[in-house]
Amino acid sequence: MKIALIITELQLGGAQRIVIELAGRLAQSDWEVCVITNERGLLLQDLQGIRGVEVVTVAALRREVTPFKDLLALVRIMNLLNSFKPDIVHTHTPKAGLIGRVAARLLRIPCIHTVHGIGCDVSAMSLVEKVYLVCERLAAKLSAVQVMVSEGLRKTCVEHGLAPDGKVRVIFGGFDACQFAKLPTRSQARTALGLPVEGVVIGTVSCMKPGKRVGDFVEVCKRVRSAIPDTTAVVVGDGELRQEIQREIDREGLEESIRLLGWRRDVPAIMAAMDVFVLMSAHEGFPLTVLEAMAAGVPVVSTRVDGCIEIIEETRAGILIERGDIEGGAAAVIRLLNDRGRLEQMRRRACKGVSRWNFDSMCERYKEVYWEVCDADR
Repeated sequence: MKIALIITELQLGGAQRIVIELAGRLAQSDWEVCVITNERGLLLQDLQGIRGVEVVTVAALRREVTPFKDLLALVRIMNLLNSFKPDIVHTHTPKAGLIGRVAARLLRIPCIHTVHGIGCDVSAMSLVEKVYLVCERLAAKLSAVQVMVSEGLRKTCVEHGLAPDGKVRVIFGGFDACQFAKLPTRSQARTALGLPVEGVVIGTVSCMKPGKRVGDFVEVCKRVRSAIPDTTAVVVGDGELRQEIQREIDREGLEESIRLLGWRRDVPAIMAAMDVFVLMSAHEGFPLTVLEAMAAGVPVVSTRVDGCIEIIEETRAGILIERGDIEGGAAAVIRLLNDRGRLEQMRRRACKGVSRWNFDSMCERYKEVYWEVCDADR
């Protein structure tokens, strides 16, 4: 079987990590794998280091809407697919999903697209977001199968016409259990990060863009510190809002209490330093960071969005709050920190509850869908 995976860029994120894990596991199974992406991204070198995976960069493939470059990317991707001759094209992320599906249709190659999330509030959209949804509806018609990363996301997409119900499959993401097999102790993890060994540490891992609401996390931290003064917070991630968030932290004089760590590769070790993981996102498909926090034995406070609901309701290792509810988020964190018995109970549930979500089972499920689509195309 020959598979072409197409993704816009390989920045640190859930969709990107799924592509890398999928490519590696398919190559280990002696499938021929080609990944098409642009030259940006911290994870590009990781992918290029995987044996048996061909990586081709397309400079014109960009997240931004640039009609001339988008046309160049389409032509380049069609040429690459025509040369590689895959049995299946599998696209990820909006721009690569649109261009890749058009290219596959023009070349009469069956295409699968994975929807990792909807990056807007479908009940209150801007004009640009409305155009994006129209494009997604049209592109969905070009897919043999639309894969959703959570049941909640499936319901949302079907409800808003982003995927014909008969074409939809749900395949959950996962995490690499090997990375969590031997974590540092909490004191070791805190010492390595230069954090106080005693006291409370809360944290989040997120791209700093509007839908992730990292600013809400900062507001939660302020309120938690008012109730529990020895609280320190860490943010792993970067993005367009970093400077704005840093200015807010500096303005409040909290630069020692709320630390922005940037993108890091030692996320499991950082999570080992935390007492509570907090996710304030307005939109999530199936956040791998929540799985990883639980794998590190860290209870989660999260907004009530798609995949977060499924993870927390099944594991009972966290608390759900409404989107934008800063006061509720702070109150939930404070309740957990003040109830050590409940916190420890959630720690135990977290470690046990996430084991079924792993990259191996995810890959096997994708293989089933690939064969299903190939058989239907014959």
